[in-house]
Amino acid sequence: MLSRASDLLPASLGERHKAPDTGAKAPSLPVFRQVFGTCEQHGQYPLNSLDSEGRERWRPDVCPACAKQSAVRQLMRRAEISPRFEGCTFDGYAATTPDQVQALEVCRDYADSFAEALKVGRCLILRGNPGTGKNHLAVAITKQVLAQGHTALHATAYEIVCRIRETWGRRQPGDQTEQDVTRALGDVDLLVIDEVGRQYGTEGEQIHLFHVIDHRYRLMKPTIVISNKEPEEIRAYLGEAAYDRLREGGGQMVHFDWESHRGKGGAA
Repeated sequence: MLSRASDLLPASLGERHKAPDTGAKAPSLPVFRQVFGTCEQHGQYPLNSLDSEGRERWRPDVCPACAKQSAVRQLMRRAEISPRFEGCTFDGYAATTPDQVQALEVCRDYADSFAEALKVGRCLILRGNPGTGKNHLAVAITKQVLAQGHTALHATAYEIVCRIRETWGRRQPGDQTEQDVTRALGDVDLLVIDEVGRQYGTEGEQIHLFHVIDHRYRLMKPTIVISNKEPEEIRAYLGEAAYDRLREGGGQMVHFDWESHRGKGGAA
């Protein structure tokens, strides 16, 4: 009678082929538990998460929405946006007529495509009656440009002229020169010049503003001009050369020729 193969093996050899029973269990992965912080304004936010390798990472106990709002406020302060206009947005602009809708669409499109405007230095002129929302839309553009990671600055034509004239007669080491001011105004990605045409219209003012606009033109940096004047008055105040630089490369003029919204709860 044939014997089984196992019967022919020595007992000790058969035992060597058995897996040892150590009684140990496979290690279990730690259980991840999400922990939340709470903001009175924005609700809960996560404090921990798992990275791509499964490791637990912790964040500071700071509401992300509040932190983002604080960062935006700091950027607006650096851009010298007036506190009166900090809340201005595209969605908050009251557009009830075809002309107002068109103005809103042009400004929103300019902000949406600012990266393209920055490549060619495309400018924008917002002109028309006081209180029709020119500053509102200029600030809305600026806020979106800042959110895209660009730099911006708001200044009136008067403030620019004053900054330049303040450098006159300064000869101490480290004092700003007229060229320093012009270069600083050229460094920002977007410069908004408000109240164009509200000054005396002297030759000196025209020269100062031309140098700023021309410097930015050479660097292909977009400039937005805001004015209550008619197109020909803006041209006369800035001078032919500066005006043409603003219109070159597809620079648009947006007209705000309706009545003032001030006192009606509308745009500023």
